Amino acid sequence: MELTRAVFFLSLCVAACVSDHGAEPRTARVRPAVVVYPENVTIAWKETATFKCQATGNPPPAIFWYKEGSQNLHFPGKTAGRLRVTNSGELVIRRVNKEDQGWYVCKALSVSGSVKGKTYLKVDDSNRTECEEVEIPIYFISPDSNRTECEEVEIPMCVNQPYSLTSYPNFLGHAVQTEAATDIQRFHPLAKMPCSPDILSFICTLYAPPCDKKTAAGAALPPCREFCQSSRRGCENLMNKFGFQWPRQLECSHFPEENTGQGCISKDTMVPAEVTVLPVINNEPAR
Repeated sequence: MELTRAVFFLSLCVAACVSDHGAEPRTARVRPAVVVYPENVTIAWKETATFKCQATGNPPPAIFWYKEGSQNLHFPGKTAGRLRVTNSGELVIRRVNKEDQGWYVCKALSVSGSVKGKTYLKVDDSNRTECEEVEIPIYFISPDSNRTECEEVEIPMCVNQPYSLTSYPNFLGHAVQTEAATDIQRFHPLAKMPCSPDILSFICTLYAPPCDKKTAAGAALPPCREFCQSSRRGCENLMNKFGFQWPRQLECSHFPEENTGQGCISKDTMVPAEVTVLPVINNEPAR
């Protein structure tokens, strides 16, 4: 799975947390400083690599990791495939392979500033066997006829959408709702930011597509391309300021255009046309 994934998310999250907690106590701010730097290591193929990183500052900085050239972020207490960052800030990579080789960055960030430490992972594959396990990435796919029946939406980020039923697989290949609930967390900071009024609804239609009981096998429709573009328009500008691109998982060209006869969910209806409850997603009070 990519986290499916961009450095700007943590910056946004920190900003959101600061605003949530109101005024800071009147104590002197201290820029973050790395006190335990990660060291360069050489690890044998399929062994485990561990990197330590600790930082101080006031307020205490948040620590996260990423590989140079990648938009994937790795946060404390989170696991992404073979990579995990412990609650103490250690980066652990299990069963390393040649693709893992490269520079890894530990970044400490707070409202007082940021600092980073770099380490290089070299993978020694001299003990590599001829056959190895292949990890197959999940690409954007269209749900087929082997769908589950409609079920209640239980993903916390999506429970307040104007529909309450979903079915699987979804349009990103998640077979069950628990898989989708875990993977969607990568977009939580983005969904909280006011960069686009449509972003959360758009993400939910991908991870928990609306399900209509009136159609056979709970058939689902993808979001319309215009829905994607309106979500992307405001948020992509904010992402670009941090040097990152719109996630490939959310590429708008994947989705059909409105009024082409292919069927899709528009931002103004949020549910398929066959469903009768069609509240519009906006900030206007109900009339």
